[in-house]
Amino acid sequence: MSIFKNFIYLFTLFITLDAFCFISEPLIYEVEEKVSTLEKIAKINHSHVKNRFSSIEKYVQKLREWNPHIKNENKIFMGTEIYVDYPYSPNSGHKWAPKIFWANKPTQPRYSFFGFLTSSMGTFNETVSSQNVTVTSKQNSPITFGLGGNIPFDTDRVWSFNTSIYASYLTGQTTNRSEEVSVDPEIGLNLYLQYALPSNPYYSFFTGVDIERFSTFNTDDLITGASIDTRTQLMSFATLGFNRLFMPGGKPFLFKVSYSQGVTSSSNAVGKEFTGSKYMIYLNYKVFSKILVHLLFKHHSLTGPTELSITRYGGGIGWSFK
Repeated sequence: MSIFKNFIYLFTLFITLDAFCFISEPLIYEVEEKVSTLEKIAKINHSHVKNRFSSIEKYVQKLREWNPHIKNENKIFMGTEIYVDYPYSPNSGHKWAPKIFWANKPTQPRYSFFGFLTSSMGTFNETVSSQNVTVTSKQNSPITFGLGGNIPFDTDRVWSFNTSIYASYLTGQTTNRSEEVSVDPEIGLNLYLQYALPSNPYYSFFTGVDIERFSTFNTDDLITGASIDTRTQLMSFATLGFNRLFMPGGKPFLFKVSYSQGVTSSSNAVGKEFTGSKYMIYLNYKVFSKILVHLLFKHHSLTGPTELSITRYGGGIGWSFK
């Protein structure tokens, strides 16, 4: 339960920091639909400004003033960025704001690519059934670096291909040994096919393959007096997941959950491979137009030389490339 409390606390901290950071950058809304209108965008984003603009009509007038780059307010194409709150710096003597993207025609889908940095904590609980012994160890990651992308197959972005790859620097230690253990970096690759509901693209489903290379300790040998060492595990998983996108204050907030069943497994130690499953919960919130924060919770349930449970949670920052 303490893990979930920490998880919620960290996300609340990110949201609070965003509230303070908002004063430094205008609030921008990116059109997700194939074609939208200024009035529809006003209705989506009105909730966070209704204390200043009581009616949609007054808000639409302000949107026109803040967004002179809009050529046709009845045909605003997917990918266009809209200032949805006062965009001008209070420190400036004139009304100037950075130029933002205007999609002048609905031609090619907009590909998106991103990078991310994450810090996480991992707890390994292992039980050696034959000896009735349970050992807890840690594999924490001070830094994980990753890259990813989304490639739509059509202008409506109903079908798309999602992928990401990451590498985690790890430090390891078991509870019954005082010394730290050198652990090879964890490497992961995700390949997903995603389907967004045409009637409501804020809901989407995805399926695909996860590949993970990670290290485990030789826990089953430790209890017989062996020196501590690590083993390399390579596992592939078949994954099924669900995305739900929210737009609080016109900013994308993504909730993602997935379940993965192990398909293949191998180890550099003969006969020491694991099989099993995992699930993950992931939260992603865009703070600024190109900056986002995220939190994750991931749990593995594996069987092999020991009964192994891995719990990892962490958070970090990401950025999108236009």
